[in-house]
Amino acid sequence: PDTKQEEHEQFVFKTDFPAARLLKVGRNDIDRFPLLLEFLYRLDLTEADMRQLMAAKAAGAAPERRQDPAGERELACEWVKSHRDRWHSWPPKRSDCKAGAFLNETSGECEACPFGVYCTSKTLMTDLLNRVCPMGTFCPGNVSSPRECPPGTYSGIGYKSCSMCAPGRFADSSGTWAQRTENSSCAAAPPGTFVQEPGASAPTTCDVGSYSEQGGQTSCELCPAGRTTMGRQSSPRDCLCPAGRYQLNGQCTACSAGLNCPGGR
Repeated sequence: PDTKQEEHEQFVFKTDFPAARLLKVGRNDIDRFPLLLEFLYRLDLTEADMRQLMAAKAAGAAPERRQDPAGERELACEWVKSHRDRWHSWPPKRSDCKAGAFLNETSGECEACPFGVYCTSKTLMTDLLNRVCPMGTFCPGNVSSPRECPPGTYSGIGYKSCSMCAPGRFADSSGTWAQRTENSSCAAAPPGTFVQEPGASAPTTCDVGSYSEQGGQTSCELCPAGRTTMGRQSSPRDCLCPAGRYQLNGQCTACSAGLNCPGGR
């Protein structure tokens, strides 16, 4: 801010700017110490506090001792003892780690929540075993709550990410869980349908002219030449003669003139 040179020469250091809170931290790796950083954010010495400290220092020491660090520490200590109401909320509690982190009680530092677990605010390292992500969710690390597996995927306990259902299987809702294997969480495509790609949320119905006889199929079988189906079918017996033909001796034969052949067996 602007200053007056003539005042500086008289050792008067001031500005005409309004009062403001100044923050200055001189350590480039201070983010490694989140509790200390939180304390500095909360620190709030007012101009009145500083004037009181400077007045006490000027009044309580001889001029030659006013720069003595020991005297300054004693003065600061006395201020702390008599102003608990001012500073008692500044120091963060050891368990005041933010959501997505936990307190390592050995080092006294907040650390990022590992994958497979979640950390609400004020989580301790000893709490982690009680915050394992449950079935049907996943925790990729540094999270405050489990995330549900999307449709087409599944998970077990403590998963970092959700696994996709294999071809032939699907999961039509979020939060699908696996007790032991994928087969207990992803449903098999029912007869008459198929699932070709992994991660499906629903099976696909077999096209007209095809069928799937078994569940869990990745494709449908085509009807024999000259035969077709009427929608979703699950058996080769459902492959019928198309309209305009009828079945004769196991073969689809053209309908005779003047007859109506809707198709069928």
